[in-house]
Amino acid sequence: MGLFNRLFGKKEELIYEGENLYQKIKADSVSDPVEMYEPLDKEIIEQGISEDRIVQSMDEKKTNVEHICEQMVICAGRIESAKREYDAVNSYINDISTIENLEEPYKGNVEYYARRLITLRDDKNSMKAHATRIPESKFIYMQRHEDEIKDILKDMYDDEQDCQRLKTDMHHIEGEKVALKYEKRDAIQKLGIIRTFAKMGIISIVLIILILVIAQAVTGTDFTLGIYIVVIGALVLGAGLIVGNQKFTYELKMAEKKLNKAVGLMNKYKLLYVNVKSRLDYQYETHGVKSSYELNDLWRLYLTAKKEHEAFHLNADNTFKAVEGLIAELDKVKLYDSSVWPSQVDAIIDPREMTEIRHTLNVRRQKLRESITFNTNTIENSKARIQAIIDKNPVMAKEILAMLDKYENILGM
Repeated sequence: MGLFNRLFGKKEELIYEGENLYQKIKADSVSDPVEMYEPLDKEIIEQGISEDRIVQSMDEKKTNVEHICEQMVICAGRIESAKREYDAVNSYINDISTIENLEEPYKGNVEYYARRLITLRDDKNSMKAHATRIPESKFIYMQRHEDEIKDILKDMYDDEQDCQRLKTDMHHIEGEKVALKYEKRDAIQKLGIIRTFAKMGIISIVLIILILVIAQAVTGTDFTLGIYIVVIGALVLGAGLIVGNQKFTYELKMAEKKLNKAVGLMNKYKLLYVNVKSRLDYQYETHGVKSSYELNDLWRLYLTAKKEHEAFHLNADNTFKAVEGLIAELDKVKLYDSSVWPSQVDAIIDPREMTEIRHTLNVRRQKLRESITFNTNTIENSKARIQAIIDKNPVMAKEILAMLDKYENILGM
């Protein structure tokens, strides 16, 4: 049954592939061993029959007989193989007739399981077409960490939030540092202005008092009141400058204090950020993602794919049970081979498919018949050639018959 094993396939393949028998036959017919062997027979054997060979010595004649016998052995092997396949083809054709002529309740039961298998096959194809696309390595990884993935997601999300919060805080602190540096520069500038005014004021007051004293000495005019007024003005100006100096000195100290605090806080946040970011990068690398959102999407894909896998397993289990049911029903009507029909359920339901299969098997049977006839004729012609050699060389008859003894069981001569 070598030919039909190739045509129908193994039982496991039938269950899971569901390939149409007619398609399998059409696909296999290109490399049909019968079609391959017939040209080989004709090319080799007919060439040996028709070729005019010049045989001189006894050894060459013996060699010629040996070649003819080898050709006959090849033909005999082809005949046996073709007969076995021919019987198998007949058996499958008879199975088709049996299925087409089933009576109740067998017909109803067989068609029930056939339709059941078609439905399951269509469901499987639909699930395949709309299956969730998730890499197998990712699916296996998520399956391995299924119990802990929620905690992993939470930790990763928390770390991402911490990173984002620390980055925001560092951004605000950096803004504060810029503002405090500006305040510090402003306080320093104002202190510089006050000190410049103080120097200029002191010089101006001293000069004015000197001028008044000199003028009083020269002119004899009393400028005491003017000197008092200048001194009082100097005191008022000095008081104002002292107050301003204290104010801006305080602002400078406060700006420096806040700036130092901001720098210290920035360093602290940077250290926290580096630690959290390092832990987060390690998680990304470990789980093969770039964010918790990606891991969450992968988790959702996994959960969907897991349900689909469960549906696939259920479909496979139901398919196996339906196959067993169909084979059991077909075994009741004594088919030659019930195991091939679970993959050919379309033919059980659709008479056109069954007709196509029958036609293909009939064509195959005709080719086998032609092969058997051709090889049988070739053997007969080869026997006649050997007899002719014996007739022309009676002295060699005993040696030739002895040479043929080893082929007797194979050829039946």
